[in-house]
Parts: sequence; structure tokens; C-alpha cells
Amino acid sequence: AFSQCTSLTNYTLHAAGRRIGRGFPYNLNNLKTIRIVGDGNVTIAPGAFQTSYSSDKVRADVVELVGVKAIESGTGSDGAFSTAQIGAVTMDDSMRDIGDYSFYSCGLGAICISDSVTNIGRQAFHNCFSLSNIVIGAGVETIGQMAFNSCRALTEINLPGGVTNVGQNAFSGCSAVTNIVIGSGLVRLESDMFPKDALVSLTVNGSGETIIEDGAFSDAKNLRRISLHGVKYIGNPADNWAARPFYQCTSLESIDFGDDLVQIASMSFSDCTSLQSVVIPSSVRHVGKNAFASCTNITEITLNEGLASIAGGAFTKTAISTITIPGSVTNIEQYAFSNCANLRDVVLGEGIKSVSKYAFSELNIESVTIPGSVTNIADYAFKDSKKLRRVYLADGLESIGRQAFSGCKLLQYVEIPSTVNKIEYNAFETVSHSAILYFQGPPPEGIGNIGLPRGTTIVRPAAYAAEWAKVSVPYYVKVVPEPSEVSPDARDWSLVDGVEAHGGVIAANETWTADKIHVISGWITVTNGVTVMVERGALVKFCPGQGLFVKSGGRFVAGGVTLTHISDDAVGGVGDAQRGDIAFYESCRLSVIDQRQGLRHKTFAGIGIPDNAGCSLVHKSHRIESLMVLGHIGRRNENRCLAAHAYFTDRRSPAAGDDNISRIVGQIHTGDEIRMMYERKIPALHKPVGFRLVIFAALPQYLHVLPTRASRLYPRFHTFIQSPASQRTSDYENLLP
Repeated sequence: AFSQCTSLTNYTLHAAGRRIGRGFPYNLNNLKTIRIVGDGNVTIAPGAFQTSYSSDKVRADVVELVGVKAIESGTGSDGAFSTAQIGAVTMDDSMRDIGDYSFYSCGLGAICISDSVTNIGRQAFHNCFSLSNIVIGAGVETIGQMAFNSCRALTEINLPGGVTNVGQNAFSGCSAVTNIVIGSGLVRLESDMFPKDALVSLTVNGSGETIIEDGAFSDAKNLRRISLHGVKYIGNPADNWAARPFYQCTSLESIDFGDDLVQIASMSFSDCTSLQSVVIPSSVRHVGKNAFASCTNITEITLNEGLASIAGGAFTKTAISTITIPGSVTNIEQYAFSNCANLRDVVLGEGIKSVSKYAFSELNIESVTIPGSVTNIADYAFKDSKKLRRVYLADGLESIGRQAFSGCKLLQYVEIPSTVNKIEYNAFETVSHSAILYFQGPPPEGIGNIGLPRGTTIVRPAAYAAEWAKVSVPYYVKVVPEPSEVSPDARDWSLVDGVEAHGGVIAANETWTADKIHVISGWITVTNGVTVMVERGALVKFCPGQGLFVKSGGRFVAGGVTLTHISDDAVGGVGDAQRGDIAFYESCRLSVIDQRQGLRHKTFAGIGIPDNAGCSLVHKSHRIESLMVLGHIGRRNENRCLAAHAYFTDRRSPAAGDDNISRIVGQIHTGDEIRMMYERKIPALHKPVGFRLVIFAALPQYLHVLPTRASRLYPRFHTFIQSPASQRTSDYENLLP
């Protein structure tokens, strides 16, 4: 009746008690408003706003639905408003249901869905490419499958708390959505339910039982902010290995977990490389495997009381430097913090019962504090943590597992509580050669097989001397009575004002200034092509068992420098005269190799006698009754001659006669092991005596002189290895005593 009324701008249809069927007038090209007025029982049939001509589309700026009860479901492009070109749709509270395909492929720009609507049907707004704004009423309960699929202009999704069911792919393809707000009614947020392409902000106001299912927001590359209040589980409660709810959200910067979260499943935030800090609330009981793995910019993680378990790899490859594990944690699985290259300090809270296998293995941690609640350190717990220096154990610990501290090459001091009754095989294998294990109680089971390397020391308590006398330990491990005081804090020389501590590999040139006391707290290796310059007048003090090794091609230039033991308070005053007994535990060694400058090697240990006046190379030692020389001399297929001269001296002049010994070791080759053992019973003398060994060799490369046994007398001990006179040694002349 009104077809081709091209000047018509407003179209109102009163349809009380009727069903509006097919057959909308065609060629109404200038319509501004279409208004349907019903009595609350009117329904709109499929195809109602399609004309009889497929090429002609219903066009209007606004469609107002008043007193309309429902838009009936159609099929495909046969929906009530399918293909129509409508700017906006409004409706009153009479509307109850928006059926399937109602606005399928409609050129709709905006729609306000009233609070009275309970259902939005399947594909109801599918392919509404121009739909940029939707308001979903508070009464909506169900949003059907693909209901808003491919609404490419949509920028925001706000689901009210009444929505309890969202169909699969309901918002898929909404590639411009940057903000999503989800109310309390939706319990499960499933994979492919919401768009991810442009998502920047996600807010979930859950019910306290809300679950973000596996893969729900994985690969949301632009997601920056997450607020998850009322969420109980991130990832399926069963914690499948590949949960990944937020996996590879590489722009994610902040997470607010709320106070209802119980579990963070495996790989939940793995590879979220923009995260810098994470606070796990006290409600969380479990952090799953690799939950934050490879979040390479996380520098701070806060774990609160209430957390019970940390799964394997949970925080692997993060950038944290310190971590405090709350006492509520009962289980830390293997590799939970593996490959955290910056992690230096670990504090375990009171209440933790056990440190699990590999929990802190292969890390760069420097210190760890283990509370008294821990009864067991499991096998391999700190294995190959090569920078670990300080371990603080408390009373209550009962057992230390197999290879628990194996490979902790810088570990120098551990106090073993009296409650420890068992130490498993090789628990301390390849720790520092100067390591001191200070036992507070009787020898635990397995003490003879704990793997201590040559040169380490066991300090046994005086109260259990009888029990310790009955145990057998390897011959190269010293067992000594406890000194009056040994403090692990006193060995942290980096904390002492005016002291500069050195240890490890030196791979770049360094200068040690004369205004500081330089403490060798760990073995130093100077690599090829590197020079360590020590200013004239500097003081260098060696901790027990530590030393300096300069590889061929490296240089240690130290003219007019004093070298002495850390306990030598007569020089420098860094040590504690009351703690001088520590010096007896292990000898200290200085090795300098330089094929151009010549080789110097010094071995010294202990305390007991004054220094020679005017001697610039200062050190102290016990009497040496046996001396062993081991090394490799010369180049391949070239013969070399090694001359050795040894003598005792009473500190006034070289002894003569029987007190001298000379020995020539003849033709030798590179790779040959040179052994020269000189053992001689020396009668007790009233004055301290010295023993000097001077070895002359052509082009020495690696030659070590090691004392093999110390007597109860107190002589002075000097050892030098020197290149032929033709090589320039003037830079080192002032090192000679």
C-alpha cells in the first residue's frame, strides 16, 4: 500500500494483538523512523522487514519497538531484520525474546536491548559489520551460539550479572573489541567465547565460583590489564598440563587477582613477557606447572601465606632477584625457579616442612635461609647452584638428601644443626675446596660418604668429641676441634667497610687500588689476555683455602704488594685475632703463570710465627714434613730439564750439610706428570725454621706445588717456580722474600 512512497519519512504500524508478517513496503528510501506499536503480545515474523524485491532493502535511521513481545526465530538470511539497513534499534520492556537470525547481516549500527529480554538467539546479530555499540539488558540470561559473531565494528562488550550462558563463538570475529566486562552470572569463561585480537582490558566481576577455562584468552597479544575479582580458578580445576588461559599475552602489564582465587593452573600466564610484578593473594592454594614460565620481565613476585604448593617450573625463566616462600607452602616441585638467572636470595618461611627435589637447582642464588620447620632437604634440592655461598640451617632439620648441595662450588661455610641425623650420598660433592662444615652435634649417619672435596674441613663440637673419634671420613678431609668462634657473617667480606672482596673468573682488566684491603674470598682465575694490576702498597688477604690462578696469557702485576692470610691482624686488621684458628683449616695458594714474565707460585696457610722484617710477600704456615710437586712442563715432543733444590733454613742463613737436598729430574715431556716427593723427619727446634723449594724450568705452563702434610712445629714455608733467567722477571723481583 505504501510502496514507492519515496517522500515518506516516518512509518508507524499499530499492531495490537497481531503478528507482523512478511511484506514491508518497498522503495521507501527516505525513511527516518519505523515505529511498531503493539499491546505487549505482538510478535515479528521472519522476513517481516524484507521487501518483495531482493535488491531493495528496508532503510531507516531508527526502529522503535513498543509493546512488541518477541522477534521470532528465522533461518539464515530469513531473519526479521536480515539485510535491512538500520541505524539503531530501541525497545521497551515488553520485549522478551530476540530469536535466532533476527538481525543476521543487518546493517545495524547500535542496539539497546531492554532489561526485560531474557534470550538472544543463535546468530541473532551475526555479520552485523556496522554494529559498534550494544547495550545488553540486566535481564538477559542466554546469548546464543555465534550471536554477535563478526560484529567487526564493536569495541566493547559488557555482560551484566544476569547472563549465565554464552554460546560457543558468541563474540568471535569481533576484531575491534578492546574492552570486556563480565558480570557474576557467567560461571565458565570458555575458549573461543570472547574475541582476543584487539583486547586491551579484561574485567571479570565473578560470583566467587567463576572459572576461566583453558585457553580462554591465550594469545591475546594486545591485552594489557586484567582484573579478576570473584574468580575461583584460572584454568580448569583439574589443572590440565596445557591449561594456558592467558598464555602468550605478551603485552600484559598488570593483574589484579582479587580475593577469591584458589588456583592458577599450568601455563596460565606463561610467556607473558611484559609482566613486571605479580602478587599472589592469600586465597591461592596452588600455582601450577609453568604458570609464569618465561615471563622474562617479572622482577618481583609476592607469595602470601595460604599458598600450599608451587608446581614444577612455576616461575622458571623470570627475572626475580629474591623470593620469600611463605610457611604455608608444603610442596615446592622440581625446577620451580629454574633458569631464574637473577635470583640471588631465597628465604623459606617458618612452617615449610620440606625442600623438594631440584626445587632450587641450577640457580645463581647466593644465599638461602631454611627455617627450623624444614625437616628434610630432598635429593638435588640445590644441585649445581654454582654461586651459592651462604646456607643458613636451623635446628629441626633432620636429613639432607643425595647431592642436595652437589656442585655448589662457592659454598664455603655451613653450620649443620645438632638435629641432623642423616646426610645422604654426595650431599656436598664438589663444594668449595675451602668449605667448612661446622657440626653442632654428633656425626650423622652417612658422614663418611657426603662427597666433600679435597681440602675441606669438618669442625666437630667438643661435646661430641668421643662420637666423632669413632667415625671415618676421607683422609683428605680435615676433622678439627671447634674454635672459640666461627661466624658465617664474618666471612661475608663484601659487607665490611674498606674491604673489596674478590672471587670467580676475571675476564676483563681490573685494577685493585691501594686504598682498600682486598680479600680473596673465592678462588680467582685470571683468563688469557686479561691483566689484574695491583697498585703498589696494596694489601691482599686470602681466606682459608682460596687463591689466585693466572692462566697462560693472563697477567697479575703486583709490585710492592703485601699478601697475607685473612687472620693476620698484624697487617691490615681485617681478621679477628680471636678467630685465628680458622687459618689452620686449609692452605691458601697463589699461582701466577705468564710465559713472558715467568711463573710464580706461592702456597701458605695457618698462623703461628712472626713475619720476616722487610719481607713484602707476607704469609704464615705450619711446618711441612712432606712436599709433592705435580705439573706439566714444556711443549709436545720437546725435552725439558727440571732442576729442583730444597733446603731448610733457621731464618738466618741457608742450612748446610744434611739440611740441604738437591735433585735433578731428567728428560720429561709435555703431559708427563712430574712427582717429586721429599719427606724428612725434622727434629724439634727451639726456633722456627723455614723450608724453601726453588724450581727452575723452561717455559713452564701448569705447575702446582702442594703441601701434603703439616706437622706440629711452626716453620716458615716459601715456594717459588721460576722461568729461566733469560726471561724477564724484573716486574716480580720485589715479590721475593
